[in-house]
Amino acid sequence: MISFLFLISFLLHIVTFAIIYQLVMKVRVREQEQSQNEVLHSILEETLAEIRAENKRMERQFDETATSAQPSEALTTHNEKEEIPRGTALNEEMEDFQLPLLSTEVNDTMEASVESKVLQLHQDGITETEIAKKLGIGKTEVELIVKLHEKKG
Repeated sequence: MISFLFLISFLLHIVTFAIIYQLVMKVRVREQEQSQNEVLHSILEETLAEIRAENKRMERQFDETATSAQPSEALTTHNEKEEIPRGTALNEEMEDFQLPLLSTEVNDTMEASVESKVLQLHQDGITETEIAKKLGIGKTEVELIVKLHEKKG
């Protein structure tokens, strides 16, 4: 009878250790997921800060170009509409004017996405700055695409 109780006790201990082992493994997996989420969150925060800084820089640059490229006063003072009296030759020509018909021929083309272009150029060994210049997008956008792809892969 005592040997039977020892056997049951031994089996209960094995089951208990197996359960404890499974729980420890789940805790480790959760900790890894949480650390990965924290890393991804920090990368996204850094990238967002870089994008904001780049946007502010671009806004300043746009404002500078907008103020330096103001039209001359002679062009801006002539905003009044001139009415053409009915019966004139110009008015009759405008009434008879018809827009040309657009071509019904459709030329479909397929273009690679920005992400795929960035990743292809990155695989070819081109720097992120050069990729941004070549594709006409922000450097931080290129960095974000590359970082997120590296995290997935």
